[in-house]
Amino acid sequence: MIFADAAIFPVFTTPYLIIRFIPWVVPLVLIVEGIVFWRFYPAMKRWMLIAGIIGANVFSWVVGLLLVGFLPRGYSIDPDTHAIHFVQSYILLSFIIALILAIILEYAFWRLISWKSPLPSLGRANAYANLASYALLILVAILFALT
Repeated sequence: MIFADAAIFPVFTTPYLIIRFIPWVVPLVLIVEGIVFWRFYPAMKRWMLIAGIIGANVFSWVVGLLLVGFLPRGYSIDPDTHAIHFVQSYILLSFIIALILAIILEYAFWRLISWKSPLPSLGRANAYANLASYALLILVAILFALT
């Protein structure tokens, strides 16, 4: 659960809404995914690679945010004191759920846009790209929380 600027939102949306607090992480994550995809597909035109990565991430962000909206809030409000009680263990779980959703949704996106000429090892490339980008995202989130 992130509590900042008097904004409280459900824990499971943390990986999606963290960009409100750390907007500079977005280009870093896209660059990391781009590097991984470029290693798998060096012959792919750069504009196609960039457009695919941005499109896949926007699709994954929107659909993932909608899907995690069905999960519990991860906090409760005491009716007497109006104090907010957080379930801290949900924060790490939220990143794991977002990673799994990103792998599935971005794989589906890449399969859809490359259906005429399927990309070899797409599942592996997509999984590695998302693992690398989420590792960076978690590291930045931890560093941000410690400051």
